[in-house]
Amino acid sequence: MNYSDWEPLYRFILDRFNFSEASDIKTAVWFSAVLSDFFKNNPEFKNNESAMFSLKNKIAGKNIVICGNAPTLEIEYRLLQENKNADGSEIYIAADGAASVLLKNKKVPDIIVTDLDGKHPNDAIKEIEAVDKGALLLIHAHGDN
Repeated sequence: MNYSDWEPLYRFILDRFNFSEASDIKTAVWFSAVLSDFFKNNPEFKNNESAMFSLKNKIAGKNIVICGNAPTLEIEYRLLQENKNADGSEIYIAADGAASVLLKNKKVPDIIVTDLDGKHPNDAIKEIEAVDKGALLLIHAHGDN
């Protein structure tokens, strides 16, 4: 995605949630430095292109189910499993603590998107458990972390 395509939505989000662009930039610079150090010390993770290829292959042309950690997620997940349109080939993307709910229901999310600030201390442990079982972990940072 080109930033020029994304910028109007980003500006809307900043305004709507009263977020600070300066804080986002500061956090992005910090997170980039942390990742740079990580990749220097862990060359086996250095190939960003293969990570993007893996993500694209995982979701391209698939039905996607995005799960937020809403109080009704467990009920909605069960209803989806009972739905005749769900055939089990769907790709589940969990946001933060939603991974815990899916794991509790014997579903390993395919992808977890997190800023590592889940509501419950157990969230990070469950995210690691899901990664150990094959989930792809996408970590992002923003100015209000």
